[in-house]
Amino acid sequence: FGVSLDGGLLFRNTTGKLPQPKWGYQPSVVSSWTDAHEVCVCLGDKGLWCTHDHGTTFQNVTGIQTCWLATFSASVSGKMWVLGRTPNDKTTNYSQLWGTTNWRHGPWTAVAPGFTAGDKPHVMVASQQKEGRLFVGTGGRGVFWVDTDPL
Repeated sequence: FGVSLDGGLLFRNTTGKLPQPKWGYQPSVVSSWTDAHEVCVCLGDKGLWCTHDHGTTFQNVTGIQTCWLATFSASVSGKMWVLGRTPNDKTTNYSQLWGTTNWRHGPWTAVAPGFTAGDKPHVMVASQQKEGRLFVGTGGRGVFWVDTDPL
């Protein structure tokens, strides 16, 4: 994983600042629509790690135990949704959607009870037209969408 501050001419390696997820998991990266400094990396069983300084430092986001996918709000700074698990999550379905209005401090709230995107979600993005609408692309089952509960 690398960071470029010059449009991709040079990259600085930041991989050593992040824990290694279980073998076979492909991390996903998401950047903020509203703040170019904010980038988060979903590391499966190692949780959600975010930076607000172009990758100089990363912090493990409190309240997210497992993170498969994440997306930022297209219009509200700091607002984020995660497909994963929290420490208090008692479900066995890892496709639980959680949301917060402030990823740095939480709290994380279940925002779409019962929503499932199958066992192989690949990408998640927030709608730019409707706040709270999320699209989840899967491996062969199509694209699912859900309107989340307000945060």
